[in-house]
Amino acid sequence: MLVEEAEKIRYINLNNKALVAANKMRLHKLFDTKKHLYNHHNQQKSLLVKETQKMMIVGKVFISNIVILNKLTDKNDH
Repeated sequence: MLVEEAEKIRYINLNNKALVAANKMRLHKLFDTKKHLYNHHNQQKSLLVKETQKMMIVGKVFISNIVILNKLTDKNDH
């Protein structure tokens, strides 16, 4: 009887150790995924900032071209 109980406890302990190991692996996978997503998010954010800066430059050039065109048409009107 005592031996059977000890065997059951040993079996439960082995199962618990296996579950703990499996959960640790899952946790590591989750952390890796989180790290990957965080890095990907930062890359996308950086890309968005760069694209926004490019668009601002294009916008400034566009506005200065309009200003130049307005000055040219004003000179031609006089």
